[in-house]
Amino acid sequence: MPERWPFVQFTSNQAARAAAACGVAIVVLSSVPAVVVSAATPATLLPLLLFAGWAVVPYGILILAARGSRWPWAVLGAGAVAVAAEVGIRLAVFVYPRGSTAAIALVFSPLVLLVACMPAGALAGYVVGRAMASTPRWLRAVALGLAGIGLGLVTLGFARPDLFPTTVLARRRATERIGPPGVRTGSGRFEKVLVHPGAGWRLTGEFDGAPGDEIAVVERDTLYLLDPQTFTTRSQLTLAGETARWNWFSHLARRDGRLVRVDMGGGFQETRVLSLDGSRLWDYQPDPQLPPSALRPGDLDGDGEAEFYATSQDRLVRLDSNGREVWRRPMANGVITTVQAPTGSTPGWVVTLTYGDAVTVWDKDGHQLGRVPYAAESYRSAFGALDWPRERVLAFGGETLTLRGLDGSSRFDWRMPDMSITTAAAVRLAPDEPPALAIVAAADRDTHRYRLQVVGMDRTIHYDEVLDVLPQLTTATAADGTTTVLLGGDQLHALRRRPGA
Repeated sequence: MPERWPFVQFTSNQAARAAAACGVAIVVLSSVPAVVVSAATPATLLPLLLFAGWAVVPYGILILAARGSRWPWAVLGAGAVAVAAEVGIRLAVFVYPRGSTAAIALVFSPLVLLVACMPAGALAGYVVGRAMASTPRWLRAVALGLAGIGLGLVTLGFARPDLFPTTVLARRRATERIGPPGVRTGSGRFEKVLVHPGAGWRLTGEFDGAPGDEIAVVERDTLYLLDPQTFTTRSQLTLAGETARWNWFSHLARRDGRLVRVDMGGGFQETRVLSLDGSRLWDYQPDPQLPPSALRPGDLDGDGEAEFYATSQDRLVRLDSNGREVWRRPMANGVITTVQAPTGSTPGWVVTLTYGDAVTVWDKDGHQLGRVPYAAESYRSAFGALDWPRERVLAFGGETLTLRGLDGSSRFDWRMPDMSITTAAAVRLAPDEPPALAIVAAADRDTHRYRLQVVGMDRTIHYDEVLDVLPQLTTATAADGTTTVLLGGDQLHALRRRPGA
């Protein structure tokens, strides 16, 4: 006969069954909408029911573990914390999702409940039970109050981690250190100039066949090509059919002397080339079951026409302008981060990333130029390649921006307190000046603080601005080597030196 504890009388089995009933009810009620939607499709309904069955496994194990237990408060604590976490996880998925992959949490939540929540809850429940067995009533009240607060924090921590008290305090302190939006350095030497008032898609590249980049803006069914220095419209083209439905994975390239749209992939997007009238020229799909991870245009052989580089699950390939394979190299689960045109004595680079393994650099003929180990826990992102004095380097972001040579050694590093580096680009403010770095960093997403800095190779800060909206950093290089720094948002602006500065 399980021991009955003073003040609140219940057994371990009763505690386990009550917690399991709550947990199963939460799983069932939150699964009802998906079951109703899938009821007409048996192929979808069966996996969904199996998934719901997986979600209630921890509660079945709790009932089995409670049999014969002499510590009912420990069983109650394990069940209560599991239910509190279950509520928080499902709120995070169905009510307060913080990303498109939020539902992945449901796959691992039963393991989290079993491995972390239930053992911690059992220990906390045992401590509360000892307090409830004591004589002073005030101690009982304190124990129950703390237990209630703790369960609330468990739910809050899973459902809205951004509102957890310690997170809110840390965010407030970081916001105070960063300060309000505004220009900190360089307001007298730099100015922001409106480039285009619309909120369309913005691209940069060599689009007209002449030396130097152009700025492309796609608005609905119209493509505007702008001069990168005067920002006047050089030409205006009409898009038709599928080409007019532009998206984040779409880009421009020159093929047979004409502009085409390239869908570069990412996720489950198609990788294909379309003419501007909407007709499909060709697509790349080596595996009928899985899409390629990238299709990137580039003119690394310098003939004025784009060739294409693509990655899929097991290879890196070069394709000609008609989509025919020129060469292939075996590479598992890699993705292209950048295709960088040749400059001077530096050949063109194709930079690929295999997460948790390495960044690899290839030339236009598929020869490996270098390989730099990449650990996801060390760097949050790999930007690709930047042209630095006397050499081209690889750029890695995260808490520290690090530029590394092909031998893996560091050439430059930069930090912004309370920020994580998200984007960096090499820029030349004048043709005869050494390059500088335009760097964008972001604080915690809920602080709404971002930073733009232009930093010289001697670590001089030329420009420093705190913003409350993340700027979309792109660059356009003119024929004389001068770089225009473009900042996207509701409108497109250019950051440039004031006349005479």
